[in-house]
Amino acid sequence: NDIPCWKITLVPKQGRGDIIQEEIWVNKSDYTFPRNHTSYKRNAFIEVNVKYRKEGENILFDEMNAEFNFPRIKVKANATAGYKNYKINLGLSDEFFLTDEDKRRLKEEAGRKKAEEAAKKKSEKENK
Repeated sequence: NDIPCWKITLVPKQGRGDIIQEEIWVNKSDYTFPRNHTSYKRNAFIEVNVKYRKEGENILFDEMNAEFNFPRIKVKANATAGYKNYKINLGLSDEFFLTDEDKRRLKEEAGRKKAEEAAKKKSEKENK
């Protein structure tokens, strides 16, 4: 890989789980993650390599390759995915991305504001 990257190595503080470490390569020019390698106990690993492309102002996945190796359970696989036909900025409202909890909170806030405005109007009317 000839892309100038920073390599970040993450090591769990407590060795209770199966992950030994995770290595992430961060592209120095656009901050994408072209490579990620997770090492597990018993020589197992997952490695993901991503090629990106630029469309307008957007940096998008072009191709992803993932290699899996879990010798203990005799699983070894390699998968490649290509990405195309992106549809970007379709005019979706911000509400489309809200969770049910966000919607509930916004509804409560709107109810409180409405009650506060009604109380303010009533107070103004009484003070005239």
